[in-house]
Amino acid sequence: MMKEDKLIDSFTRKLMSIITKAATCGLMFDEYTKVQKVLNAVPDKFLPVVAIIEMIVDFKTVKLEEIIKKLKTYEERIKFRKESQEDNRRWNGDKSQIDCYKCGKLRHYAHEWANKKNEEIAALLVETDDEPALLMCLIDEN
Repeated sequence: MMKEDKLIDSFTRKLMSIITKAATCGLMFDEYTKVQKVLNAVPDKFLPVVAIIEMIVDFKTVKLEEIIKKLKTYEERIKFRKESQEDNRRWNGDKSQIDCYKCGKLRHYAHEWANKKNEEIAALLVETDDEPALLMCLIDEN
């Protein structure tokens, strides 16, 4: 099984090396077997694309290179999405010159103002229970 941190390229090189060594020993794999081996060896993060490949690909005619290309494309998409999320989380910039367009004050965005306002309103609310309650008390005279 391929490790989670391995790239499809390195996995492909290892696979091709194994196929070449097997061929020198006289063991030949057909294209279908190669494709199945690759799809069964990918880590869990590739399962969505493997499921789609299994649904739309004709295994009688598909080439290993096509499958590897699809896996690389998916891997790049995951990598790009992860980098974008990390970039969005990393920015803790200076808000001293930021104007809120809702209240006009400095140092916060409008969505932060809405959250802060809702928290202030929630803090002012008092929950009351209008239902009658039955209270019991046990007195031990010993």
